[in-house]
Amino acid sequence: METLPVIILNWNGLDDTIACVDSVLGQSYPSVKIFVVDNGSVGSDFDALSQRFGHELNVELIKNNENLGFGNAHNILFEGLINAGYKVVALLNNDAVAHADWLSEAYDALINNNADAIACNMMQYYNRQVIDSAGLKMLNTGEILPVGHGCLASKAYKRKRVMGFSAGACLMRLSLIEQIGGFDSFFDTGYEDAEISLRATVNNKVIYFVPSSIVFHIMGQSVNKIKSDKRTTKIIRDINYTALTNLPFAHILINFPLVLLRNLFIVLLFVLTFRFRYPVLLFRATAFTILVDFKTIIKNRKLKTREIGFFKMLKMQTFFLNHDLQRFVKYIVKNEAHKFEK
Repeated sequence: METLPVIILNWNGLDDTIACVDSVLGQSYPSVKIFVVDNGSVGSDFDALSQRFGHELNVELIKNNENLGFGNAHNILFEGLINAGYKVVALLNNDAVAHADWLSEAYDALINNNADAIACNMMQYYNRQVIDSAGLKMLNTGEILPVGHGCLASKAYKRKRVMGFSAGACLMRLSLIEQIGGFDSFFDTGYEDAEISLRATVNNKVIYFVPSSIVFHIMGQSVNKIKSDKRTTKIIRDINYTALTNLPFAHILINFPLVLLRNLFIVLLFVLTFRFRYPVLLFRATAFTILVDFKTIIKNRKLKTREIGFFKMLKMQTFFLNHDLQRFVKYIVKNEAHKFEK
């Protein structure tokens, strides 16, 4: 049985990382190599990790002197793993704790379904009957979202093909990285897994969600450290970039009127309820997409291949209306704070 490398990225999250690594050391899969990367933490995280895991033969500790970002830190390791002859890689957020059968269930599904990647079943850490992510889905407005977020675990009982995976807990063939490339350097921390998932989907790669491959996720620990209006604006730009760079032109053309009408309606609702922050951020992000990002989008579109057929890509998208009706009830009727307002 092949050795499975597991990449765990630490950034100022020592206690979470220790619990995460311990859970991977306890996996039922018999041959695991853990790469723990300290990505420029400010304090003494690397020294503490070295003291805790330095004696473990199947743990390799790596120190980056600066924060290279989520994607770039992983891309460097991907290259090294490919050169070392590894065929498969697992990614696990440092604020997640893996069930003992997480890797074995994911690996069996990867092999048995001839898949290119596996989306694992991410459950909420503090409420283990509630889903964090059961793979990713794409709305026809271009937004990529976790499947089942906030739903009861019984909703995620079925193994099925999905549009994408969360990089917080996944298994990938390294041949996928060789064929379509690693994480896009446009991103900082967040949404890069959505982009690489869409890139895989438009190239006809196979991604399965496996409910028996379970991790418990504390949710948003890394992103919470860098929350700001600037960060929120970047996330909206990331959403725009991902769709405009990867989607076939026909799909962009068909969906553009719906996206425009939807955004105008959302802005109107927020303005009428005297909640101006989200509309301002939306306009700011749109301006950045047009004035700053557009040249990069055009350049990178030319580098992408698209093997998926028109109707197959259409089938992989979810019509936005039902999802937005739920958001309307939540954010307007119930007056809860939008995630970009927090």
